[in-house]
Amino acid sequence: MTPVLTLEPLSWAHRKETAALWADPAVIRYTNIAAPCTAAGAADRLDCLLDDQRELPAYTVFAIREGAAFLGLAGCPPVDAAAGTYGLFYQLLSACWGRGLGLAAAREALERLEKLGPSLVLADTVAENTASVRILERLGFVRTAVHPGAFCREGRTLDIWDYARRSGGRA
Repeated sequence: MTPVLTLEPLSWAHRKETAALWADPAVIRYTNIAAPCTAAGAADRLDCLLDDQRELPAYTVFAIREGAAFLGLAGCPPVDAAAGTYGLFYQLLSACWGRGLGLAAAREALERLEKLGPSLVLADTVAENTASVRILERLGFVRTAVHPGAFCREGRTLDIWDYARRSGGRA
């Protein structure tokens, strides 16, 4: 059964929730966030996401809720909005993993992006993050590049895989 999620436009009202999300080492393990965020660091990160939304005709980054409960974030911030290029990301509280919520939230974020018109959506993942690999491939993303040893964390060097998808699920 597909989870019933609500995606609401990201705003400053989500400051405390995003701070908790980005402070969790499990959540940021495979992200570009090098260390758990302080409240100030999370506020800076949130400000950057919100700033990217200001010039767009519609929101592309969302807080994920199931009922009243905050579960995480999903969205497609612009890479080059004028060219119709966006980047997909999703981050869920670790207590929410394994329920199909990442796939459902990413699918909904992509559907909302498609309303803005044709787009190219880019994504990347650490190769050993098999859950994200499965989500991207189920959503029609195709691997476009491999960057050997491009991700370094906790003394480990891992590959990063790039993916792409055009509107309608085609790469």
